[in-house]
Amino acid sequence: MSRRRGLIGSAKKGLLPSGYKQLEYIESTGTQWIKTGFKPNQDTKVEVDFEFNKGVGANAVFFGATGLWSNATFGFYLTDVGNTYSNYNNDTNISNYFAPVLNTRYLYVHDKQNIYVDGILKYTHAAATFQSTGNLFLGVILIRTEYAFKGKCYSFKIWDNGTLVCNFIPAKRNSDNEIGMCDIVSQTFFTNAGTGVFIPGPEI
Repeated sequence: MSRRRGLIGSAKKGLLPSGYKQLEYIESTGTQWIKTGFKPNQDTKVEVDFEFNKGVGANAVFFGATGLWSNATFGFYLTDVGNTYSNYNNDTNISNYFAPVLNTRYLYVHDKQNIYVDGILKYTHAAATFQSTGNLFLGVILIRTEYAFKGKCYSFKIWDNGTLVCNFIPAKRNSDNEIGMCDIVSQTFFTNAGTGVFIPGPEI
């Protein structure tokens, strides 16, 4: 299976080009993830529309930058006891400010140091200045792949200091039925960087 990125053509910004079908979501079984190619910093904003179904008692990564847990980090995780684990540079919060219910859809926003769930401010990390040396991954952090996300992703967006730099839309490539995410900002198709295959949602 191809795991490389591929240019998806010169479609108008915000629309998928011919040769691709938009999907309602893509679903990971715990071994599939997306390498975004973006390295977060103190001005990064991430928005993820997701549904979690890994089960109680399991660690999970929704998104995270590679590298050490405690240095120049930016991510959102869930502990095995159901507490939210988010970090921003070297400020880590492990608490119960958000406990996702299985098979329930949420909009999670990590806007610089502020954490929002469904539009409600849940936590504010200490302000910092940093630049991650590792890529931001959707669904995993590479130092702990056993914690990979299991569930559905409906959309994933990244801003850099207020500028939208990535807008990932679930999609299927018609030529080979490859399932992945189309970034409609760079007009690039991102395929699975893990193993196995994403489960496709219904076509839109």
